Amino acid sequence: MEQEDNMQVALKDMLGAKTVLVVDDDQEMAARIAGTLEARGIEVVLADSVERALSELMTDGNDFGLLILDVVLPRTKGELNDMKAMQTHLQEAVSVIRSLQHIVTPTRQDLHELRHARDRRAQLRDQIAAKTVCDGGIQIAEELGRQAKANPGIAHPPCLFLSALKDTDLQTRARDAYPGKSTWLVKTGLEAVLLDHIRELLRPEQ
Repeated sequence: MEQEDNMQVALKDMLGAKTVLVVDDDQEMAARIAGTLEARGIEVVLADSVERALSELMTDGNDFGLLILDVVLPRTKGELNDMKAMQTHLQEAVSVIRSLQHIVTPTRQDLHELRHARDRRAQLRDQIAAKTVCDGGIQIAEELGRQAKANPGIAHPPCLFLSALKDTDLQTRARDAYPGKSTWLVKTGLEAVLLDHIRELLRPEQ
């Protein structure tokens, strides 16, 4: 408990009065990250798309001491809504498949509906895969990089890039694009290592 209390003090001291911007379209993941930080007295702002994140970053009065940024991210609210709708339809198709494929003596109509559901599942998976390659998080990093070149005096907060998968190409692009200090973290087992990564990222360079 004493070690945990010391960690809370250290994180709060490192950030001072600054807040943390968490950018992730996965609401459950964003809520878990926010809960971990808010439990330590750290104020968190959430954004779920590129346009929302850039709006928060450009708003006068916002003072972010840390940016936690999902690399795979919708560019707009409309794209986010499209993604959620496709995921809902995919879940519906999977439910139909599960209910029909266990019928011992399926009718012709059952088989027709099963084939249709499987085709629909494959189509939706392809559409979702095409959407999720959209690297909205890198778009944010690149925009901040352009601003840094235009205004060299502007300081950018340290950035913790997140991704569901290990991808060295995305990792390299993200780090090259972002104008400030950054590091990379895979979402799997995030809670176990999140605070250590944040403390290391915020630690002043010698």
